[in-house]
Amino acid sequence: MTASRRRRKDRDIERARADILDAAARAFAREGFRGATMQAIADQAAYTVPTLYTYFRGKEAILEALVQRTLGGLLDAFDEPLPAGLTLAQRVEAVHQHVFGYVEAHWDVLQFLTQLPPNLGPEVDADCAAVGRIAELLEAHAAPGELGAHTPESAAWILWGLGRGVFMHWLRADGDGRLVARARDVADIFFHGIGGGAS
Repeated sequence: MTASRRRRKDRDIERARADILDAAARAFAREGFRGATMQAIADQAAYTVPTLYTYFRGKEAILEALVQRTLGGLLDAFDEPLPAGLTLAQRVEAVHQHVFGYVEAHWDVLQFLTQLPPNLGPEVDADCAAVGRIAELLEAHAAPGELGAHTPESAAWILWGLGRGVFMHWLRADGDGRLVARARDVADIFFHGIGGGAS
């Protein structure tokens, strides 16, 4: 097989896997993980059930790949480039705009994933990975004393908790309103407290 045919075949495989994951996300969001069958996923993807098994070992493997893809995209949002010259508060807001924008675009999948029982699906430590990205941002851009007595890591956990709280509140309201618009709230609460002034 020539190199160009191999690349084309690899693209076709990736496209088919992505189609199956998109279909699984719809099926899981509608029927739950336990309720969604391989037949329902196949119907959503316009494939046969045997074709699904060509690309995935089973429903659990589809779920694992869906989680990895979704959380990978979420973590990638932390790495979006930011304009030069931003203050730390502006950087925190901008990062949350990127992350919340990704969340808005994938809210049905994320809503489903937040409802999974802890023992169902793959073990993923997305919180630690996200906190690590936030800690790097804080360490690189915080002026002396800007984080108070907190280390970048402890401040990152606090900031992650604020962002997650805003996300969960938005999610429980069925995605009502723009989550991206709440990015400034996260930065303001983090830097000024719940009753403090705006950044």
